[in-house]
Amino acid sequence: MRAHRLLGLAIAVGAGSRALAQDAPPADPDLPMLYQVTAEIATAAQPSSEGLAKLKLRGYQAVMDLRLEAEGALEERLVVENLGMDFVHVPIREIDAQGVERFAKALREAPRPLLIHGASGQRVGALWLIDRVLQGAPLAEARAEAETIGLTDPNLMRKALAFIQQHRRGAASQPAAVASEPP
Repeated sequence: MRAHRLLGLAIAVGAGSRALAQDAPPADPDLPMLYQVTAEIATAAQPSSEGLAKLKLRGYQAVMDLRLEAEGALEERLVVENLGMDFVHVPIREIDAQGVERFAKALREAPRPLLIHGASGQRVGALWLIDRVLQGAPLAEARAEAETIGLTDPNLMRKALAFIQQHRRGAASQPAAVASEPP
């Protein structure tokens, strides 16, 4: 009985800290799909220049952009750096082992608070899902986060889950590339 009470308390405490991290301001068209994943990391679809300025006012130190140069990443670099924030460019065309590794390294090293975004949230959600599960988070929790972030493409979800399964097993074969979101 005591073990059940302790387990219930641990779940309640964990849920409470997650709920605090998810508290976010109302929807803002300058910061579409803004989602506060943790106390120091938020995700979004493509923010406007005004949205980036709002992040600076909220104390954000860095912006990680997963878009390719052809999608406007270089122009955003100028805006972010002119605002005095760090710009972390991790261009992801396909979600493969190298891309997942670059994302994980940048995620660990980037200053906080940090905004991570792509064009629509698909790439961010897929990479977040993969990274969280490979770091030991429960699949159901990471999948719910990824869906909230913006991973809605069932094909991309299947491919991200297959990537996770291959790497959890320690498969020696090279994982198949996962198509990224369309520009």
